[in-house]
Amino acid sequence: MNSVTIKETQPFQNSIYEIEHVGADLDKIRNYITQLETDQSKWYSRMGGTATHVSKVVDSELIPLFDKIDSLAFSIIRSWGVLADLKLNHYWVNLDKTNTYGCSHAHYNCILSGSFYLTIPEGSGNIIFERPDQSEFQYKADEYNVYSYKTYAVEPKEDMIVMFPSFIKHRIDMHNFKPEEKRICISFDYGYK
Repeated sequence: MNSVTIKETQPFQNSIYEIEHVGADLDKIRNYITQLETDQSKWYSRMGGTATHVSKVVDSELIPLFDKIDSLAFSIIRSWGVLADLKLNHYWVNLDKTNTYGCSHAHYNCILSGSFYLTIPEGSGNIIFERPDQSEFQYKADEYNVYSYKTYAVEPKEDMIVMFPSFIKHRIDMHNFKPEEKRICISFDYGYK
């Protein structure tokens, strides 16, 4: 009797990376952002919250944080087999208010994107990643796996980094925290030098 051989190949894989307890100096970064908030020229309104204009040069107060992010980002990118020289393209700070959310989007012209979560009030929205293959149906399975996920939710926590391939669309669920609170994260993109 002939034996049948099944060869499985996974040519496409899209991982989401969650790194908790980064060990960043949260108080130092919060103090820096509090000082940054006093200069209105550095901010613009964005969907009910505010964000800094994109910066290509890391401010000295954030260098220790980006040293950690760089190490993690380059490790992830190398694990993909990417051989080109890459760098931090830019970063920005997001200050989100309650009853706001983020629309579905991707970060084009980049390789790896992510956010460092500094302040996450109770009731903050999750970041929702959307299946990138545009499939119009999903497989039914006993448990979620690469064939059956339509979306994948990550609940951000303080001192956490979430990174993902830049082409994956994502959105932020509605925030529902106290009006005096704000959700603070630092987002970033890595790409070719």
